[in-house]
Amino acid sequence: MTNEQEILEIVRFIKDNAVTKKEFNTEVQQLRTEMVTKGDLFTVKTELKQGFDDHLTAFRSDILTSVDRFVKLHEKLDQELTALRGKYDRLEEMLNKVIKHLQLDVSKL
Repeated sequence: MTNEQEILEIVRFIKDNAVTKKEFNTEVQQLRTEMVTKGDLFTVKTELKQGFDDHLTAFRSDILTSVDRFVKLHEKLDQELTALRGKYDRLEEMLNKVIKHLQLDVSKL
């Protein structure tokens, strides 16, 4: 797909899905009417703030869950690395004993 085709596709999408100024103003007016019929502005602001706080709390919880999973994965990988280091050290020590026992000259290897 060429750049011109991509641009035309984007323009068509915007044209098909964008709201007009008239539609926007109508929606704003409906929201204002709902706010007036619901009660005073303080109540509406309180409800909006509570909704925002709920979403923020959920978002924070999701982030903390992800961070906790990452930390647990890091701890698990750290434990596995420590175990592998121990295994490597034991194998190296055993190999050195075999080399010494067989009196091999490893400098030529």
